[in-house]
Amino acid sequence: MNILDLLKSHNLPSRKVSSLKGGEYHSPCPTCGGGDKDAKGHSDRMQLFPEQGTNGTWYCRGCGKGGDAVEWLIFHDGMNFPAACAALGRELPEQQEYATPVVRRQQAAPFKPRDIIAPVGSWQEKASKLVGYAHAQLRANPEQLAWLQDRGITADTAHRHMLGWLPGENGKPAHFKSRKAWSIPASTQGTKPDSLWIPRGIVIPQITDDQTQRIRIRRPEADRELFLPDRSYHVLPGSGQAPLLIYNNQRVITVTESELDAILVEQEAGELTGTVSMGNSTAKPDAAAHGALSQADLILVALDFDKADSQGRRAGGQAWIWWSNNYRNAIRWPTPVGKDPGDAFKAGLSILQWIQAAVPAIWTEGTIDAGRSNGGEGEVLAEEPAIAAEVAERVEQEEVGNRPEGVTELGQLLQAHKHAHVDLSGGGCRIVTHPEWRKHFEAEFSRISRLVFYDAEVFQFLINHPAEIITGQNYWEGSSQ
Repeated sequence: MNILDLLKSHNLPSRKVSSLKGGEYHSPCPTCGGGDKDAKGHSDRMQLFPEQGTNGTWYCRGCGKGGDAVEWLIFHDGMNFPAACAALGRELPEQQEYATPVVRRQQAAPFKPRDIIAPVGSWQEKASKLVGYAHAQLRANPEQLAWLQDRGITADTAHRHMLGWLPGENGKPAHFKSRKAWSIPASTQGTKPDSLWIPRGIVIPQITDDQTQRIRIRRPEADRELFLPDRSYHVLPGSGQAPLLIYNNQRVITVTESELDAILVEQEAGELTGTVSMGNSTAKPDAAAHGALSQADLILVALDFDKADSQGRRAGGQAWIWWSNNYRNAIRWPTPVGKDPGDAFKAGLSILQWIQAAVPAIWTEGTIDAGRSNGGEGEVLAEEPAIAAEVAERVEQEEVGNRPEGVTELGQLLQAHKHAHVDLSGGGCRIVTHPEWRKHFEAEFSRISRLVFYDAEVFQFLINHPAEIITGQNYWEGSSQ
């Protein structure tokens, strides 16, 4: 089997362009396609040399990738190294220490925040009136103020952030307005294209420079039981998409999912941390939030710690991978109890102590008085180690639940044996050990070798790792499981 046989498995044509040194062939690339046509009408980016090396070599001018048949199977067919060798009939040594082909890893492009388009002026005018009405309704509604208080948000905080309550109208759990009057395009669903549905619930506005940019409504549980049970929050059509940023040049920024959680953190620890509410775990910062995050000395990523799905994944944990790759000062900091700060407050957690547990003690001196609105007494720092340990344990539980067994085992072995590491520099993969360590831990070395070169999930984890020298200390920086 040579490189032309591998090309045929992708049902792509090839044409011979030279007979020198065993021949050169051109073909469209299985990965990036054909490309622009040349003067003769050809659009072949791939160069193939079937007589070079053991099974031939290849190079693509579009991808910038190339190599031998093993690297073809890894790059174009998604195989790991052991599977590629098996497909070509090549034997693997029992214990591999020598350089082996791996996929050349591309550096991820720097994150560029998206441009946010502000709502049109007529929408902002209507939205501001709605916010004012809802705010007056909330101040006159003890039941809804008590609901916020149960989540830790005081009446004063609700007033500062212009939170509101929409009670519905005409006996219905919603308001219905004209989409045209709000400068919102007609709906393509239902029989009333001009009808704008505004559900009953807690109104959470986003106000910038005295202009309403966004309205998000937290629907009551009783309403969700009757209609749209999975929609806890409703963003009013026409709203801007910028995340809520509460920031006054603090050295720390806490990232939450819901606006109510961000407001609670601001209330309890606003002198120490700014807050960014993303709205959902997959959202990315806009330019304003990115600017603040880039200046922060510490970013606490506290996205919701939801129940795991059928594959053991949690949205907050999966989102953490993106945050860790794009902000070097970010750490995973879920609440030690509950899925979010609101739940944690109801369970008795001091939000202030939770934030302080993540922050170097020297930063907090002279910044915040112990206790704040939780009514606590005494020295806050005494509780920090316990809270930090609980958070660390929770993160560890989440990561272990999401990892393939082989990936977890290799991480544990490298962490237990500091004299062994995986070297991916120079385009190869090898296990490097101290000679004296190898003499005494032959069984451990053999197990590390089999995991690295025979376990498909482990090998994929390693070639996607951001570091070229992978040790027990930096191993989980490459976690994408």
